[in-house]
Amino acid sequence: MICNQALNQHSMKKIPALILGVLLLSACEKEEGPGGKSSIEGTVIVKEYNRDFSVLLSEHPAHNLDVYINYGGDDLIGDDMETSQEGKFKFSFLQEGTYTLWYTSDDTLAGSPSEIVIEHPVQLGNNQNKDLGNLITYKTRDFDEGSSTICGKVYLINYKNTATPPYTEDDIKDITPAQEEDVYLIYNEKQTFDEELETNYDGEFCFPNLIKGKYRIFVYSEDLPGGEYDFNSENVIEDQNSEGTFDLVLYQDVEITEKGETIRLDDFYIEQE
Repeated sequence: MICNQALNQHSMKKIPALILGVLLLSACEKEEGPGGKSSIEGTVIVKEYNRDFSVLLSEHPAHNLDVYINYGGDDLIGDDMETSQEGKFKFSFLQEGTYTLWYTSDDTLAGSPSEIVIEHPVQLGNNQNKDLGNLITYKTRDFDEGSSTICGKVYLINYKNTATPPYTEDDIKDITPAQEEDVYLIYNEKQTFDEELETNYDGEFCFPNLIKGKYRIFVYSEDLPGGEYDFNSENVIEDQNSEGTFDLVLYQDVEITEKGETIRLDDFYIEQE
């Protein structure tokens, strides 16, 4: 930066007084950037949501988030730092002037996979400490990016070989664990299922790594004449898309409200002829 010391006496004699004053003022004027006694600080908070922003999953300090600062109207990055474990940052030894702080965030448009930039313009005075308080960034998670679990068990009602429909309770031969039976999961009242898995040898199933929100777990069963699908609750839907193999949808609705929660469903009972 040029200051009046850089203008020697010989040069000063050749410059009119008014022009000289302007040159001296502009030459000694300090621009935005390092070298001053001012500072800008703040705390960044992460708000985590599901993909459609209908459920707030958590709110906590954003640690190790890159925060950037631009000097004046410059598009170039002047400096950057990572937030602390508590989400705090501080840019020190700044001149007075105009600054822009910014950081990245998941897009707040529901379902968008993109990132956006969140900016905070700051007008900084001389020898001023500017505390911006709590600043917000957003993060979205898929239904299977959590820490909760929904488990259950599926049983198969077996009828005697000599039994003929309509079946009665006396026609039941035994009830055994349903092996390799498809179980489906729907998150947040969607129209299609989000995940499918098969039961184990003992009829058990578990959907792990789930986030907070509402879930529907369902299985298919044949609607046998006089059958015992009422072993299940009233949560039975006739499958309109069935071609005769599976006529009923047996479901249970649950809601995960806490991180790390494990929900145990009532047993499912299905029929197959």
